Amino acid sequence: VFRYNFSLDDALFIQARTDGDPGIVEPALGFFEREDILWQEKGIWFFRHDLFKTALYDSLLNYNKKILHGLVVELMRRQATPHPVRLVYHLIRCEQYQTAIETLQTTPDALTNLEFVPLIDNLLENLDSADHNSRRSLSLTKAGLLLNNGLNAQADSLLKDLLLQAFTDTDQRCAAGAYHLLAHYNRQSFRFQKAAFCGRKALASYGQIDGTQEEQAEILSILCLNATAQGQQNLALDHLAELAKLAAGTPALEAILRQTRIDRALFLGNYREARSLGQDWKIDWAQLRVVELVPKLADWTGHCCPVGAEMVQALCCLAFTDRLVNGNDSWQDLKSQAE
Repeated sequence: VFRYNFSLDDALFIQARTDGDPGIVEPALGFFEREDILWQEKGIWFFRHDLFKTALYDSLLNYNKKILHGLVVELMRRQATPHPVRLVYHLIRCEQYQTAIETLQTTPDALTNLEFVPLIDNLLENLDSADHNSRRSLSLTKAGLLLNNGLNAQADSLLKDLLLQAFTDTDQRCAAGAYHLLAHYNRQSFRFQKAAFCGRKALASYGQIDGTQEEQAEILSILCLNATAQGQQNLALDHLAELAKLAAGTPALEAILRQTRIDRALFLGNYREARSLGQDWKIDWAQLRVVELVPKLADWTGHCCPVGAEMVQALCCLAFTDRLVNGNDSWQDLKSQAE
């Protein structure tokens, strides 16, 4: 039942909760180890052969599988930081679908870890077809995950289906979510006109839904930076003013506004302003997202790097911080350091 491995304490817990005799666990583990069925490393037990593990699991009744997966969930929830993919997997297996969705959507790497894709597919297969909200939310999460991992064709197909569904069912939230993802992706891919179109569509859809101020702020940020990259500075300032008006008095939205101002200043080469904004915000300069460097990087690499590339951002932050603001290093010197 354990997906990858287990400890002695895990086995003792399952044995006790299923009314078994905990006294047989250690002798049984020793026997299976001698028979080359299990092996251990630092107190963690593994199956030697996946085929044997699969056959053993398939021999269990489905009802018993559900009970055992539920016990594994109980066991994992006692951990300080349970492995999110494994937890969602066991929640699905014990048919706690709504809890699995909530766990998935609150996991920090839900939009980057491809291991979640088959789990999302499994949830979509098992959810009630009438549960439109959960299905929409999962589909948008999957689309974002695919986009963030460069699987653009799959994501594009999924987003087209979502938009078709949104128009058919007059589902503004579905349309807003799909256009939101497309606006973000197209801006990162330097498709500025498409980003602007999708951003305006998302903003219009969010405007018809209560409680979407944070989403509207994110879209205004995308539109502002998109216009900045296009050289449409008056339009960018209009979006920034609209974002400032929306964010007034709301800390979460003010954080989006501040980050947008930093990103815009960096793109325009106003490094002192960006640094000042970062220091006022009491954050580490090296954590700033240096999105304006990507076009310069593209000049010397010969292709456009993704704006979200973590390594590019980290190297360029290191190269452009104190040296550019306080020193006299040239772009060529900094480029060499980044390389």
